Amino acid sequence: MLDDAFETLIAELGAAIGLPELKLDEDGACTLSFDDNITVNLRLDPETDAVVLYSPLGLLEADGSVAVKDALLEANLLFQGTGGCTLGVDSNMGLVVLAYREHVAQVRAPLLMERIEAFVNVAEAWRERLERLQSGQADGAEKASSRLGSIPGMLA
Repeated sequence: MLDDAFETLIAELGAAIGLPELKLDEDGACTLSFDDNITVNLRLDPETDAVVLYSPLGLLEADGSVAVKDALLEANLLFQGTGGCTLGVDSNMGLVVLAYREHVAQVRAPLLMERIEAFVNVAEAWRERLERLQSGQADGAEKASSRLGSIPGMLA
């Protein structure tokens, strides 16, 4: 039943953002691209009835990955550096991923648009920070964290 609610939500989102043909693919997911560098995937988690947003941020380089993983863990602590999202690493692919979830029954298109906008801001900040961390440049965590804010309704 919530599959139908999710499908309706995606159709409403598409209409609201000027993409009336937006719909779920054969895997039950939807992908949006922003500025040619941020991809936001949306899917329904049937176990938790949550809309899950996730975005790949970049590959984790083998050398120096301890410092990067430390930064990711520190940011996840009470969501202080993620704006209410969660950072993780897909160890099979070596991919850093940003994720966020919200119960599908509580989300309508206008709220989802707000969540996606905030999510994209966090993803952009973390993509930049990840690049700096892996290139050995100064981290700039304070600057990135101040830009994040938080996703409304989330702890941050």
